[in-house]
Amino acid sequence: MLLFTSGLDNLTNDFPLHPIFVPFVEQTARYLSGTQSRSGARVADSFLELRSSKEQSVSVEVIDPDGHRPLSLKEASSAQTYQLTRAGFYELQLANGRHDVIGVNADRRESNLDVYSGRYAVALARESRRGGPLRWLPRGKRRNRPNPTAYGGIL
Repeated sequence: MLLFTSGLDNLTNDFPLHPIFVPFVEQTARYLSGTQSRSGARVADSFLELRSSKEQSVSVEVIDPDGHRPLSLKEASSAQTYQLTRAGFYELQLANGRHDVIGVNADRRESNLDVYSGRYAVALARESRRGGPLRWLPRGKRRNRPNPTAYGGIL
């Protein structure tokens, strides 16, 4: 359902004269017809609507970033949503032949975009070469990594 409380002509407003008018009409027509694409970008751990109310009988095949099919046959024919658990590209294949690709990214709020000094970066690189404890982790989460040269270089 869509409620638009203005006319679509240029007598009541100037909306048809703006560049956004044609994409608005196109997206509205796709929404109302039920043929909107599921393609695009999403955030990890979000849910994807697999079928609309008009597509209840349509089977949906989900292919995860590893190329596996995470839904069983029963789930593929009845599940309403699917949680996009990790970053990567997911493919959706519908029984009617439609094929959608969804790109999933990590939430940008989880990123740390602080600028580190050159001295700090050199110290991190030095620690990683030594195989010592990871000093950029909190004290309780540090772990000792094995030194690959301690095994005589045989791996």
